[in-house]
Amino acid sequence: MSHGRDPEFNTPLPDSEFNTPLKETEYNLPSSDGFSSANLREEGSPCHEFENPGLEVYGAGPQDESEDSNGQNKKKSSASSAHRILKSAVKYVAGVAVAVVLVVSALGVDLLGKDVFGSEGEHMFWEILFSSFEDSHKKDTGGNSGSVIFFPNLPNKDPDFDGKYAWGTKTPDTSEEFLRFIGEDAEYYAVAGGYYKNLGITESVSEGASYDRASNTLTLDGFNGENLTLEANLMGNGFKILLKGSNTLGSIAVWGAEYGGSVTFTGDGTLTVNSALSSENGIVLYAEDSRSCIMVDKNVTLTFYGENGAVKVYDSTDAKCIYYLYPQTMAGGVITSWNEDENTFITVLDSSGPSSVVYFGH
Repeated sequence: MSHGRDPEFNTPLPDSEFNTPLKETEYNLPSSDGFSSANLREEGSPCHEFENPGLEVYGAGPQDESEDSNGQNKKKSSASSAHRILKSAVKYVAGVAVAVVLVVSALGVDLLGKDVFGSEGEHMFWEILFSSFEDSHKKDTGGNSGSVIFFPNLPNKDPDFDGKYAWGTKTPDTSEEFLRFIGEDAEYYAVAGGYYKNLGITESVSEGASYDRASNTLTLDGFNGENLTLEANLMGNGFKILLKGSNTLGSIAVWGAEYGGSVTFTGDGTLTVNSALSSENGIVLYAEDSRSCIMVDKNVTLTFYGENGAVKVYDSTDAKCIYYLYPQTMAGGVITSWNEDENTFITVLDSSGPSSVVYFGH
């Protein structure tokens, strides 16, 4: 992405030089290609359709059409100069802010992905400040791309430990959040809410998997779960899967239940989901009227398979639902809304329908 650059005005010309008018014969001298600077501004000239009336060049700019007695174009109004100065100041401030974020990011501090701001209001400030850069980036990567320079700031980041969104009695003792692995011969819970604990279920994980409650993060480190489905319910929009080394899963299903059912893939490892095509989909989010999203950090490598669509998000109140952090890339199609059997969902679409293979990586 390239940006225009304003000329520098750090060394003003003396008045005697600045006010020396061009002679008419000099102004109309033909160039090597036969066009004079005056001719190039005429209607129909080779440069006419690209001419920008607001483009500033040293000693020239947008001019009034009326002329004074000497045939010289009138000077621009002071309002135009003030507008130029204000525009430069805004660009300078925004540029400094971007530089700060890039430096902090390089140092390993995730300002935009964690609650470093301390409040939703501060995060909103940063979203507004960077909105113009985000819009420009989206134009460069395509209108239907999920590539972003920071993830959306979603509500309800923590799991529903208090049980406020449980179907039954809404207390911590009856909360219905869970994070579990299910297979033909195995079922174990990394997180079990009060409702499941009342059924005698205890929390446990297998080799290569661990869950940290404080950061709401499931870590997979060389995890072999090709025959297992990972299911998450009411785990909030701050739920993360940290990848280390090479990992596999049979499929992933997440429920939001009007609260939050997002998943962020982070770390520097790889994850392959449903390579044996044992499930119809690789990953499915059932947002259930919550603002739930799939978010892919910049250093992970993901491959989802699914004959009926490798990636799907149902009933999310977020418009895009699938995001990946620049310079992460996605292959397999474009992110779009799709209708199938009277069900509308967000998916990655190729020429034949929901893509059977979706890849995130570099």
